[in-house]
Amino acid sequence: MEHFGFTDGISQPIIEGLGKTEPAADVIKAGEFLLGHPNEYDLYTSRPTLAPSADPRNHLASAVDQPSRKDLGRNGSYLVFRQLEQDVQGFRKYLEQKTKAADGTGQPAEALAFAARMLGRWQGGASLVRSPDKDDPALAAFNSFSYQKEDPYGLRCPFGSHVRRSNPRDSLDPNPGSAESVAIGKRHRLLRRGREYGAPLPGDGGPAGAEHDGRGLHFLCLNGNIARQFEFIQSTWINNPVFNGPLQRRRSGARFSLSVRGGISPSRLSRCGSGLSAYRGSYPYEEARISSCRASARFGISATLPD
Repeated sequence: MEHFGFTDGISQPIIEGLGKTEPAADVIKAGEFLLGHPNEYDLYTSRPTLAPSADPRNHLASAVDQPSRKDLGRNGSYLVFRQLEQDVQGFRKYLEQKTKAADGTGQPAEALAFAARMLGRWQGGASLVRSPDKDDPALAAFNSFSYQKEDPYGLRCPFGSHVRRSNPRDSLDPNPGSAESVAIGKRHRLLRRGREYGAPLPGDGGPAGAEHDGRGLHFLCLNGNIARQFEFIQSTWINNPVFNGPLQRRRSGARFSLSVRGGISPSRLSRCGSGLSAYRGSYPYEEARISSCRASARFGISATLPD
């Protein structure tokens, strides 16, 4: 459990060929994580190869896609490491301020629910798609759910939540809810682990004075193509202000997303603009053509709220 109080590492891809085959949406070709194997495009990611003369003792296998070259990169991968500092006190203060009752008293249960909607899961791990109103220990490790089929309007798990933006599952264009949509998402997955650093706050079991120390999460992930996987997820999905937000409003040149659980019916959502398709933006990039996910990404706004 990381310092904000959430169970981490629940949703992980399954590498094809290692035995486990369910859920199918999480079974990813080995080439997405290991070089020298076919990826989700049935192509081989660029990797270091050598002329045969550089391997006089013939230790290396020939590259399957380049038979005249030796495959130095086979079974290798690329590791991304990030140190993410967490302001636990600031986070809790924000939650408390935003969920106070009309008379100014705190509402701890509401604060926890607010935090869960920011993440998309309850602190114990249960997805809001299956358990929108309270944490459910029985669903702590359950990960076989979909967004388009079970929560297309984001009324359970908000569109702006972290888990929905970082892994949109079956909600991507051109055909949300289809196998094609799931296939597009498979091209942008990470094999990741999080490791917390720093002592907990004193109230969380840490030593006296720990409130003055730094704490956070060490993020590590393996991927076969950093631009198409880690950088794409970070810049095109997570940090993109117009991705996964069907209700958009301009204010003094600014743009933000809004997701609501009640008060707006699906029929009204469909009348707000051009529907709920453009916001899901993703593109099936070809390995040979991708040079920068930042330059190649395509995304759009789906709807606007009337003034």
